[in-house]
Amino acid sequence: DWMASQIITSGWAEKIDQANVPNAVANLEDTLKSYPWDPNQDYHYPWQSGMTGIGYNAKTLADNDIAEPTKLADLWAMPADKLTFLTEARDTFGLGLAKLGIDPNPETVTDADLEAVAADMQPLVDKGLRFTGNEYLQDFAQKKVWAAFVWSGDLASSGGEDDRFVFPEEGALIWTDNMLIPKGAANKYTAELMINYVYDPKVAAQIANYVYYVSPVKGAAEEIKALDPEAATNPLLFPDAETAATFHSFQALSEEQEAVMNDLFATLSGT
Repeated sequence: DWMASQIITSGWAEKIDQANVPNAVANLEDTLKSYPWDPNQDYHYPWQSGMTGIGYNAKTLADNDIAEPTKLADLWAMPADKLTFLTEARDTFGLGLAKLGIDPNPETVTDADLEAVAADMQPLVDKGLRFTGNEYLQDFAQKKVWAAFVWSGDLASSGGEDDRFVFPEEGALIWTDNMLIPKGAANKYTAELMINYVYDPKVAAQIANYVYYVSPVKGAAEEIKALDPEAATNPLLFPDAETAATFHSFQALSEEQEAVMNDLFATLSGT
């Protein structure tokens, strides 16, 4: 969302001809409409959404007499050299805010809040906490990592049988990857046909069943039943209202706030 908003506000995206994307117009989930940076879907349509929460290896924790985590604070009680947080600063700081009981709402978060997150994580870094992308999948498999900040679809689609994703009690982060057409694209119409194609509920169900992220398409949950009945009730693909009510969005930061966060993260991560 944050990158899509920057591309759109910078004038780097082609305006979508809505007549060429009737499936998207009809089937976009209501919760993904009316974003302030593109309220009428003139320039973007969501591809898939996902959550950032806690991942862990159940067997490894059991072998080391460590209880399975239910809240973010539980990770702070584990050996820091067996933890990884994410190289995406928004995810790491968003969950860090939630762990401290601070609402990760960019409109209310202060520089002091971000500094508090960095101070809270620094002792873990000093004891061996690492920051990674989804290399945590290999780290889980090799037992190098026991628990981590992770993206929801990764462990579900590619993790081992003992790898688990949990929505932390403090709430998970929600984010969306989006489809945009670059300004000056030679094949704008074909791109619109692609957007329309993936908003067919039958196609969207196949995509969701493969990538294990949250589909933005109305009707995908019904269509997925024919492919995998269990997937239709999987909260990683179709979170219920109670779970969704706990989600936080830490995406649309101001330039000033982003600069503060990035500087703090660079100090933490040594990059």
